[in-house]
Amino acid sequence: DKVTVGGKRDKKWPWVHAADLAATYVRAVSHPEKVGGQRFLVGDLTGAPTYEQVRVACAQAAGNTTAPV
Repeated sequence: DKVTVGGKRDKKWPWVHAADLAATYVRAVSHPEKVGGQRFLVGDLTGAPTYEQVRVACAQAAGNTTAPV
């Protein structure tokens, strides 16, 4: 079976653990006076894998040693 994921292969994806994201939401809604309409990026592009790296890793984890193009 093929899985199609749109996007450029050199795009970097920031990763964040679900518990960290949840904690961020809790802090934001618990202190609306400090948030004041600001926007936040919850993640870090430092060392973030590219789409291509994620695609190859997923294919290999599924047992495909030659990731499809």
